[in-house]
Amino acid sequence: SVMGKYDEAAKLFKSGYGALSNLIERFDKLKKPSGALPYMPRPENAAKTQRENTFPTYVKAKSILDAEVGESPTLDFGAGKGLSQGLGFDTYEPFPMRKGFNPTFTSPKEIADNSYKRLTNLYVLNVVPREIRDTIVKDIGRVLSPDGTAVITTRGKEVLDAKGSLGPENMSIITSADTYQKGFTKKELQNYLQETLGDNFEVTPIKLGEVGAKVKKLSTSKEID
Repeated sequence: SVMGKYDEAAKLFKSGYGALSNLIERFDKLKKPSGALPYMPRPENAAKTQRENTFPTYVKAKSILDAEVGESPTLDFGAGKGLSQGLGFDTYEPFPMRKGFNPTFTSPKEIADNSYKRLTNLYVLNVVPREIRDTIVKDIGRVLSPDGTAVITTRGKEVLDAKGSLGPENMSIITSADTYQKGFTKKELQNYLQETLGDNFEVTPIKLGEVGAKVKKLSTSKEID
């Protein structure tokens, strides 16, 4: 069925484990009934949401992590164009689009549990639908080590200024470039991260980017399901 094929494609995109070309081929075969299914991001559109101007935000995120954790390897989870490599970060990016950028990891399965005390996730959660977003956040919680800290940023209400049509979530839009943007308020992002990660994590808002949050994994943390 159309719905069954759609679910299969969504799972492949969400995990990042399948071959990109295979996913595109499967998605192109779908005949999506108008309004019948939630927005499904196309992998090739990842390049459209990978920003060139995030390096100053990485520098500020690094200073927060330096103060919070001290020196330790840092993982950029959802590295986009790999700008964080300039700061010596390890990188995870399932869809590396920039020529010459070879991420440290291209699948979350390659990243061990509790393996990084420092982690960044900048402007990633706002470009994917809820189901995929939940998986990303849970993976962040899994790979973050106890007493480790993650710095997360998203877009805010300014996403609604883009040309396009309203998306399936509150304060979301499917842009005219066929990309997805979900804006957050500071409180919304904090509550979402806390509810998704659970009581073994402490989430606090920070002044970084349009909307930012700091996630600390407590030393008594248990593995996330």
